[in-house]
Amino acid sequence: MTIRITNPEEDRYQRLRLIRWWEQERMSRAKALVLGAGALGNEVVKNLALLGIGSVWIVDFDRIEHSNLTRSALFRAGDVGAWKADVLAQRARDLNPDCRVESLKCDVRHEIGLHFLSQIDVVFGCLDNREGRYHVNRSCYLLKKTFIDGGLDTLNGSVSIFQPPATACYECTLSSVDRAELQKRISCLKSVAPEIKHHIPTAPTIASIIGGLQAQIGVRLLHGLEIPAGKRLGLYGLSDLFFDVKLEISDECGLHSTIDPLPETRTLSASPEDSLATVLSHARKEWNAEALTWDFDRDLITALHCTSCGKQSDFTGTQSLYRGSLTCDCGGTHKPEISNFFTGTEPWGDRSFINLGFPPDHIYCAVAASERVYFTLASR
Repeated sequence: MTIRITNPEEDRYQRLRLIRWWEQERMSRAKALVLGAGALGNEVVKNLALLGIGSVWIVDFDRIEHSNLTRSALFRAGDVGAWKADVLAQRARDLNPDCRVESLKCDVRHEIGLHFLSQIDVVFGCLDNREGRYHVNRSCYLLKKTFIDGGLDTLNGSVSIFQPPATACYECTLSSVDRAELQKRISCLKSVAPEIKHHIPTAPTIASIIGGLQAQIGVRLLHGLEIPAGKRLGLYGLSDLFFDVKLEISDECGLHSTIDPLPETRTLSASPEDSLATVLSHARKEWNAEALTWDFDRDLITALHCTSCGKQSDFTGTQSLYRGSLTCDCGGTHKPEISNFFTGTEPWGDRSFINLGFPPDHIYCAVAASERVYFTLASR
C-alpha cells in the first residue's frame, strides 16, 4: 500500500515513514499494555507515545516518591504524592495527543481481566516484583500473548521475550527456591498484600537502554518482523558486555507441564452484573451447561477455618476482596476453603462475578457433559 503525504513537513511521523518497512497506520491501530510506571515504565511509555502507538494502558497502584525523580524521565518534583499511572498517562498524552493513553490504578495480580488482556497486541513488563510477573505470565500463557519483560539491577539490565507456549515463559526461568517461595504466597491469604519490595539501586541510564530495547522489540512484533522470542537480552553495565541467552522450557514449569492455552471464547447473553445463578441459567440454555468454573485462572474463597480452634469465619469472595486478619483470635492461622465451581446449589449464587471480586471484562468457563465452553459476558 502506498501512502501519499501532501505536506510531509507537517507530518510528525515523516521520518518514521522513511523506514522501508514502517507502517504508521499499523502503529496507530496497535494496543499496548504497560505494567509498572516506574523508571522502566517511563521509558517504555515515552517511546510508545513518540512512536504514535494508538492505545496504551498503564497499570500501577503506587504514588510518586522523591526517589523516583532521579530515574523516571517524565516525573517532576511537583508530582510527588500523585499516582504514578495518572501522571505518566498525562505526560504521554502531552508528548503525542494522537495517542489514547489511560491509567489503571489497580493490582495487576487481581484486577486485569483475561478478556481485556486478550485484546492487547503487546504486553510490556516493567514490574519490580516476582509475584506480579508470575500472575502476568500465567495470563499471557493462557492467551498466547507475547510478554516483553524488563528488569534492572544497578547498572545491569535485561529484556526477556516470552512467547508461550512455543517458548519458555517466566515461570520456566524460576529456580526451585523461587517456586517454593511463590507457592507460599499465592496459596494463602498473604498474597492479598503485595510482595515486599526490596529496593534495588538502579540508574536512569540503564532504564533508558532497557526500556528502549523493550519498545523496539515491540515495534518489530507489531510489524510482524522476527523478534528474539524465547531469549533474554541484556547488558552488564560495568563491563559494557552485552549478552544473549536462550531460555529453555522447564520440565518443572507448572504451566507448560499441566495447562493448555485457552481456546477461542464465545459471548454469553448475560451481564457482568447478573447473579451466578442467572449466568448459569443462560449457559444451560445456550450450551446445556451443568456448572460454571474459573479453575484455570483463580480461586474463590467460600469460608475461613482456624487451624487451631476450628472456628469458621464467614467470607465469600476472591483473595482481592479479603481485608481481614491472617490469624484467628486464638492465635491460629486462617485456612481458606476454596471453590472453583458453581453448580447452582451454592448459597452465594445470588451474587455476581464482579461482586465476588472477579475482574471486569474477564473470561469464564461453562462445563457441559461433552465440552468446556470459555466465554465472556456481554456488556449492557
